[in-house]
Amino acid sequence: MLRGAAALAVVVCHAVAEQRPGATFPGAFMHTVLSFGRYGVWLFFVISGFCIHYRWALRARTGSTAPPEFAAFWRRRIRRLYPPYLVALALFVWLRFGSAWTSPDALRVIGLHLLMLQNFSQSTVAGINEVFWTLATEEQLYLLYFVLVRLRAAAGWPLVLGAGLLARVSWFVFAGAMHRLGYVDVLITQAAAAQWPIWMLGALSVEAMVGLTDVPGLFRHPAACAALLAAAAVMSYGLLYAIPPGLVYRAVWFAADLCWGLGFFVAVNLAVARQRLPRRPSRLAAALAAVGVFSYSLYLTHEVVTAYAWHAAALASSLVPAALAVAVATLASIGFAWPFFVLFERPFLSVTSRAARPAIAV
Repeated sequence: MLRGAAALAVVVCHAVAEQRPGATFPGAFMHTVLSFGRYGVWLFFVISGFCIHYRWALRARTGSTAPPEFAAFWRRRIRRLYPPYLVALALFVWLRFGSAWTSPDALRVIGLHLLMLQNFSQSTVAGINEVFWTLATEEQLYLLYFVLVRLRAAAGWPLVLGAGLLARVSWFVFAGAMHRLGYVDVLITQAAAAQWPIWMLGALSVEAMVGLTDVPGLFRHPAACAALLAAAAVMSYGLLYAIPPGLVYRAVWFAADLCWGLGFFVAVNLAVARQRLPRRPSRLAAALAAVGVFSYSLYLTHEVVTAYAWHAAALASSLVPAALAVAVATLASIGFAWPFFVLFERPFLSVTSRAARPAIAV
């Protein structure tokens, strides 16, 4: 359900980006609120940490704290992620470059995307698809996962979380120094080091689920989830519209992503607790869960509609109400993603991953 909600939030955000803010306060307000769907990416990071750490947590419950076998881990990840990614990448290369895809600049961008290094360069981070930077960040977080597991086995969660915060601080300092010295503008938000503590929260959540550790009751309360997400939204709004550059801006920038991560950490904890209740999910939860099954395909492909088909369709006309256009673009994105999932993602879902899904819900 949460994966579906995160994917739809990103789709709506990109559909809204193609619309002008409303002339009235309600219209402008809704435009701003829906544009915050971009922060569904941070929910994906938390869910990713949860799912990737699940195997280790089950083994650790029996006393085995060895890290995953490196080659086997990457075989599973490449099989799971790369086939649909390569198809989507080829599609967007054609849409973005057309017959000019063999130019030196295009080949450089394509090469970095193939190696999942596009998030290191300002010129390539959104050079093919606006959301593909998160996939590179994920791949790099998988490398950091082996550090996380060793720290977790050796010293426990206080050291793990401390290392995550230190990595974020260090990257902010490094990027600031590089900027001041005039060498290069280093990307911060898109860097794995900056997002590592948020990804860690998902791993902490799954350990709490299987009983390896515990989290304070505050992080299992709906009010805490609402308060943290509201605070994150206020900080993000301030960064966009209200806070001038300076020390306060940098402090809020550092804290805002962490606040989003903590809010989504609580949301994941609440979802785990809800799954244990013997009752049927609501229709909304069931619908979001259905989208969550193919959320990766939806995430990969939705810009076919929101960034390309949009401009070729009558829906881009100012005669169409913005709310209707966003709704139709979202539904069209879902309609495109489902057959893409059937053709290019579902065949590569392993038997193991399918068997693990009901185990997570127990």
